[in-house]
Amino acid sequence: MKSALIKLIVIPLAAIAVANLIWFVGDAFVEAAQKQDDELVAYTGARIHTASGPVIERGTILVKKGKILDAVIPVSTASV
Repeated sequence: MKSALIKLIVIPLAAIAVANLIWFVGDAFVEAAQKQDDELVAYTGARIHTASGPVIERGTILVKKGKILDAVIPVSTASV
């Protein structure tokens, strides 16, 4: 019974969520790439998955002409 529920409801909903996430991220980079000037775009509060390190929670990605320039790790104010 549970297996049928997973196949009918959970898997399609997960596929829709992943497709929406891909669309959102792709749209953000297309928007940044379409800007013709040298304006810097900052995406704040992002969850950043790096290729060689840990996931950065609530970071900032700096983009210029569709290219990622930097990923900024937020500074914790709890230790200050």
